[in-house]
Amino acid sequence: CALQIMSSPASLDPDTYATVISKLSTSDVLACAQVCTRLRELCVASLQSSHAVEERGTGITGGALRWLALRRLRGVTRIELVDCGELTKASITSAVAGCDSLASLSALRVGPGSWALGHIERLLAAAPPSLASVRLDVLLEMKKDLHEGSHLLAALAR
Repeated sequence: CALQIMSSPASLDPDTYATVISKLSTSDVLACAQVCTRLRELCVASLQSSHAVEERGTGITGGALRWLALRRLRGVTRIELVDCGELTKASITSAVAGCDSLASLSALRVGPGSWALGHIERLLAAAPPSLASVRLDVLLEMKKDLHEGSHLLAALAR
C-alpha cells in the first residue's frame, strides 16, 4: 500500500486520502483498508461510492473477481479490467452473470488471447439486461468475420 505516510489516525485528511484511494485498483484499496480503522472507513466509503471493480495490471484471479463483484461490492455497475493475465474469459463471464445492475464492462488484454466469437456469445447470453456498454479486445479475420451474415458481426450488433 502506498499510503505509509500517516503519523496517527487523527492526521488523516479525508479529501487527500480519498483522492489517493480513487487512483488505486480495487484489490489495492482492500489491502490499504487493513492499515488502520480510519483508513478502512475511507476505503470502504470509496468502494461503496464508486460501485465499480477496477483492476489494471494486477494478478487478480477469477475467484477474487467474482467475490469482489458478488459479495464485497454488491450493486456493482461498472467492471474495468485491463492487463489482468490471470483472468479467463469464463471467469469474467461468471462475474458478469451475477451482477444484476452492471451497466458497463471493459475487459481488455485479459487472460490468453483476444475475445473470440464463442466467448462473446457466452458473455452476452449471461449478461444482465442492464449491461449497456461493453469494451473488449477482439481479433477479427477479414474474410471470416467482416462479411454480410458474419456470426461475429451479428453478435456485436445485439
